[in-house]
Amino acid sequence: MNPRLKNAAGVAGLLLLLWPARMMPEEEPAAGEDWTVVTCDGNLFMDYGTNRVIFFNNVRVENPRGSIDSDRLTVFFSPDGKTVEKTEGEGNVRIRMGLRSGRSERFIYYPAEKKAVLVGDAAVTVAGDSVRGGTIIFYLDRNEMDVEESPTLKYVPEEDYQVDFKIGR
Repeated sequence: MNPRLKNAAGVAGLLLLLWPARMMPEEEPAAGEDWTVVTCDGNLFMDYGTNRVIFFNNVRVENPRGSIDSDRLTVFFSPDGKTVEKTEGEGNVRIRMGLRSGRSERFIYYPAEKKAVLVGDAAVTVAGDSVRGGTIIFYLDRNEMDVEESPTLKYVPEEDYQVDFKIGR
């Protein structure tokens, strides 16, 4: 096997292990179900100069917690290539995790900060309730979110419960 392809397979394997496996801590998979698969209809581009991997055309990230679909996915690695610094999905982003679903033009995930950002006409729906804004930021370790730029809320509860989120700008 070509050494560069072998390295690409190793980096892709690292990606599959690190992202987004810990996105929703309250929805941990059962023992033995910790896997992530990334597929795409296009090419996989490895840029060793900038430590990034780009998946093209109809990209899907799937694991036991849910799925993320986008037109393109870029993974940015640390200079030593051992950790993922951030991941960006661009174009027609769709997220599905249990009762949660979301959409936006762009998705950015920062694993070290446990922060996920939906950018550009962002919308999130949870069990029938929805919120829209220019940007929606999730703080995954605190289970909180900020909605920025003209938020629109639709709250139709089946039962009365406390909703805790902050609206910025």
